[in-house]
Amino acid sequence: MRETIRNSAIKIYSFLFRYPEEKHVEYVLNGQLEELFQLSVSSKNPMFQKYQSWRDVHFNAPQSLLETLQVDYTRLFITAYPNVLAPPYVSYYKERSLMGQVSSSILDIYHQHGFEVNDANSEMPDHISTVLEFLYRLLETGEGDRQAHKFYISYLKWWLPQWEDKIKKHAETPFYPLAASALVKFLAKEIS
Repeated sequence: MRETIRNSAIKIYSFLFRYPEEKHVEYVLNGQLEELFQLSVSSKNPMFQKYQSWRDVHFNAPQSLLETLQVDYTRLFITAYPNVLAPPYVSYYKERSLMGQVSSSILDIYHQHGFEVNDANSEMPDHISTVLEFLYRLLETGEGDRQAHKFYISYLKWWLPQWEDKIKKHAETPFYPLAASALVKFLAKEIS
């Protein structure tokens, strides 16, 4: 049961750090994200309370919520490199460039485990959503805990706190700071 919750949470986090679409709005408005975030962040945390107030403001305006998420996502994660405020790529934090040796190493690991990066997914192999999708699939095999731990230590643990800090510093909504903080704490607790 615990593994199922852990794996489902990682799958949702993978989705949350993709470009926002209507399903993001559904997650925000139906309260599912509050349950997810509370797995690692207290509802008494000021960041959590700020998120709830923000959600309440947008509750009756889903299109506005979607546009707000898209604007914040674009500002944080897409703006022209090297001016990206919070680059969501492993290689940026390791090599200060994109698609270098780290990306190649990650792709090799994906191939060893039969994970193919879908061409329909326009994200690079070391984008946080792709990396989390791989982690989810690895854990879903039922025998991937050791490999997931090794992958987490090698490719996630050391840069995620820096990324979280950049998001907290630059985000215009409380959504991404809370999502990043909850993700970092969740992975440290569940995968370490």
